[in-house]
Amino acid sequence: VPGSAIGQGVVVPAQESSAKQCRRRWNKKVTALWTIPSACAPETWEDAPADHEVHNVLRMKEAHSHPHCSFHIARKDNLGTKVRFQVTLEGAAGSRYHTLRIARLCWLKLDGGASKRET
Repeated sequence: VPGSAIGQGVVVPAQESSAKQCRRRWNKKVTALWTIPSACAPETWEDAPADHEVHNVLRMKEAHSHPHCSFHIARKDNLGTKVRFQVTLEGAAGSRYHTLRIARLCWLKLDGGASKRET
């Protein structure tokens, strides 16, 4: 009998139920997933400069069936072509902040002359 004295004063430790063991392992995994390493701390996240025009241009399309931030940017190749780019909320792990932040970074790369493929 777990937790009780058996025979000559020997105590058998009580065993955790398999459900409790499973919950403990699950909680450990979830905690590991949500722990942010110091290298990923918010102050180290790259973003567009605070005074850049892109902060006023980009908006979320939250009413869409797949919420996203999309934009068109004119290429600087004298051909007048425009590039369409989109970052989805799902692609940014459900974070509105990161969706916009990633879109701003993509805007900066495309505005700097990078191709859509490079971005």
